[in-house]
Amino acid sequence: MDAPRVEEQGARPHAQGDELRWLFRQLPGAAWVTDRELRVTEIIGYVEGNLGIPHEQLIGRSVSRIAETRAASDPATAAHLEALAGKSSSFRYRLMGRWYEVHIEPLRRAPGDEIVGCIGAAVDITSRVELEQHAAAAEARATQRQRRTISLLEATLESTADGILVVDRRGRVTAFNRRFLMLWGIAPDLAARGDDEELRTFVRGQLANPNGFMSRVGELYAEPAREVLDVLEFKDGRVFERYSRPQYIDREIIGLVWSFRDVTERDRLLRHAVALADTSRLIGSLDAAAALESLARLLARQLWRGDAIDLTDETASRPQVVEARENRLGLEGALPMVPETDEVQVRELGEHVLLKVPMRVADGIVGWITVIGWLRPAARARDLALLEEIAARCAVALENERLFRAARAEIRAREEFLAVASHELRGPIAAIRFAVEGLRTGQATARFLDIIDREEHRLERLVDELLDLGHLRCGKLS
Repeated sequence: MDAPRVEEQGARPHAQGDELRWLFRQLPGAAWVTDRELRVTEIIGYVEGNLGIPHEQLIGRSVSRIAETRAASDPATAAHLEALAGKSSSFRYRLMGRWYEVHIEPLRRAPGDEIVGCIGAAVDITSRVELEQHAAAAEARATQRQRRTISLLEATLESTADGILVVDRRGRVTAFNRRFLMLWGIAPDLAARGDDEELRTFVRGQLANPNGFMSRVGELYAEPAREVLDVLEFKDGRVFERYSRPQYIDREIIGLVWSFRDVTERDRLLRHAVALADTSRLIGSLDAAAALESLARLLARQLWRGDAIDLTDETASRPQVVEARENRLGLEGALPMVPETDEVQVRELGEHVLLKVPMRVADGIVGWITVIGWLRPAARARDLALLEEIAARCAVALENERLFRAARAEIRAREEFLAVASHELRGPIAAIRFAVEGLRTGQATARFLDIIDREEHRLERLVDELLDLGHLRCGKLS
């Protein structure tokens, strides 16, 4: 009775060993043992399914044969050789179209014993590698799209005619283009430091109103949601338009975008056109002194923005100087440096420039226009041409006033002459009328005839004098 029970007990371990053996053969990978010649002595796992070789045929094969390579540099062979030298290693390996996570260690019978071979384990990670490859490919495509987008944005940023500056809420510069650096004369290394306050400190000295500029920037930082268009005026005559707008991410303001556009030429053309129109309007007055004073102040305030303007009228009894100064620039020290000449003058006076243009008429020069201020070399030719046009119009106005005054004086003299002439004519006419009346009444004939003869000679002399005056006015008197 005991024997069958012994058989049953003995059969059960045998069945359990088969189950374990088949279980290990289904493992998604393999575990193996090699000797020092790197021949496989034991192997378990789903080897036959992956390699297409039964377990029994793998026993005794070398690692290099299984890996189908004889190169010592092959990762599998190299790792086994390192294990024989006492070093463990882990790596990924591709075999028969599948990927494995491999770990190789030296094999000892007991701790401290010599190395008798290698023990290795490999886990099939093909699915994970494929997922990683797909993810990497998707990331590479996304990176490529991102690089293209960034390249497009950078090209757009650099191709615009505006200078662009982007600043975050903490005052750090996050982006700018070369046009911005060129407009403000900022060195690239200074901009690369990314400190907006440092940039503002650097550029404020270029502006005509630096305190207003700094105050305005502070207001915009305090209210970043505002979109504002400002005009910045420089000491050297340049004019910029500054446009500020917020930078959003998901409706949250993360910074400010500043764009700067050089509108100097547009502003100059507009101011030149307005100046010529105002010049024609002001000098239409026959009061030259008042017109020149108003014109000088207008030019100083609107055209050259605070520069010193001097208009000299030499048609008066003594030269009259009208000076308009909206800033500290003075003419007193500069004018004596200008030599006396009838030609247009352009002179450097330190950091300023002097332009002196004559007001010419046919008979000579009737006055001067002198400008001292910040005039950029690129704009001097146009400013000089404008001054010459204004000088020509002022000269016409001064000449017209002179002619008007002369005509009025001539009319007054003619009226006085005609009054005197009429008085002189009335005397002989009255005497002749008296003599005629006497002859009609039959009184002494000889006496009345003498009166008529005398007054007739007197009238003839007056007529001759009138004719000589007419010839003199016409330039025909011999």
